[in-house]
Parts: sequence; structure tokens; C-alpha cells
Amino acid sequence: MGYADEYLLNLLNEYKTMEEKQQKELNSLPAGKLVIRKEKGKMNFVHYLTEKESGAGKIRRGITKQPEMIRALARKQYLQESLSLLQKNIPALESLLKKHLEPTPDNLLKKLPKSWQQLPAGLFSEEWQEARDWAAAEFEQDKSRPEEKCHVTAGGLRVRSKSEVVIAEKLEAYQVPFRYEQVLYIENRRFSPDFTIFHRGELFYWEHCGLVGNPRYMKHHKWKLDMYERAGIVPWKNLIVTYDDETGNLDSRMIEAEIRNRLL
Repeated sequence: MGYADEYLLNLLNEYKTMEEKQQKELNSLPAGKLVIRKEKGKMNFVHYLTEKESGAGKIRRGITKQPEMIRALARKQYLQESLSLLQKNIPALESLLKKHLEPTPDNLLKKLPKSWQQLPAGLFSEEWQEARDWAAAEFEQDKSRPEEKCHVTAGGLRVRSKSEVVIAEKLEAYQVPFRYEQVLYIENRRFSPDFTIFHRGELFYWEHCGLVGNPRYMKHHKWKLDMYERAGIVPWKNLIVTYDDETGNLDSRMIEAEIRNRLL
């Protein structure tokens, strides 16, 4: 579902909730309506009931000195107008959602020849090309302990662990541009997140923790996450954190799920 469709669906659900809530409130308000008259420069308020509402004849009662009744009847008319709009907008949105097709790369690819549909949708996105250019540009990379970069991805990138090979190759497979160990400065300290990703105009960071059974390593890992949080880099916004299990194994399905859910 694209952004526009998601927005329309959320708006539809919001309107339905409003309709239910307002209808319930309207049913609790007194019968009749508010009539406002201006006489000799003063506002006078009248409670008017029809024969059907009163069960007798038409009734007009002065309520100028009854602010609670004035408020209730004014609120009633407001809700009636609001519900009238909601009851027009809800079916209009439902109809629009059935017909609406957002001009996203995925939707547009379906209209191209079948041979084209094998291409990644990102190829047709200006954002994707911007991210590709960003990934290809020069950047400050962590050059420490080069001897540890002994694992090589299918694309020729040297990384420090087999798990990082999996992550890098999954990112490449999904056409997600990234930089490996780009230097990041926080409070004059130097960090190098495993992967830095330019996604929809913003930077995302990916840290993978491999030695979960090593207390010293995990203490440093937790300190690093605290420092990231102080810089506004947090899992619920722009940070992905993954882990090997206690035996040093990695479930690549977890990596794929993170990419699909956070970066596509």
C-alpha cells in the first residue's frame, strides 16, 4: 500500500470513528433546536420543539438564562452538521479507495510489458537514483584493523563477519544503496556503524551484534546504543539492530524481514 492509499484509509477509519462517537453524543442531547433572536440589541435564546418532539403542540421556551441548555442545543446543531458531512465523505472515500491507483513504481510497472516487470521498482524512482549517487560518492570510512575485513561479499566488499556478508548481500539483492562503516561523530567521539543507508531522504543506521555471549563486547554494544540515542539515532526511528544467536548463527530471514519492513 502506498502513502496516498494509507493516508486515505486512515482518514476513512478516522471519519468512521468520529461518526460513531458523534452519533452517540447526539442521541444523548435534548430534543428540539436552538433559535437565536436579537431584540433591542440583546441576544435572546429560545428552545423550540415541534409537535412531534413535544408530543403536544409546538413549544417555544425562553432559555436565555439557561447556559447549559444553550450549550447542549448549540452542540446538537454543530453535531448534526458534522454528521451530515461525514455521511457524505465516508462513502466518497470508500468509492475512491476502490478506484484509486497511486502512481508508484510498483503500480506503473504492472502497466509496462511483462519483460519490464522483472526489473526492480527502485530503478524508476528519483529517490532510488539519489541514494545510488550518494552510495557511490566518496566518504570517510573506518580504516582501523583492516586485517579483520577477511570476508568478501559477492559484490567484492570486504567486511568483518559472515553475518555482515549476509546483510550486505541482502541489501544489494533488494537494491538498497548503503555505505559500509562510514565514520560518524557523536559528542566528539568517533563511531562507525556497520551500515549507513540513505532512505527516502534520511539516513538510517544498521548495527549488527555478533558476540552476544561476550560480556565485554555486549557492554560496549549497549554503551554504543546509548550514545546513538543521545544523538537521536534510535530503533523506533532510524536505527536497525540485529543479533547473532548465542551460538554465533544468523537467521537470514530476520535480515530480510528488516529490509522489507523498514527500507522498502
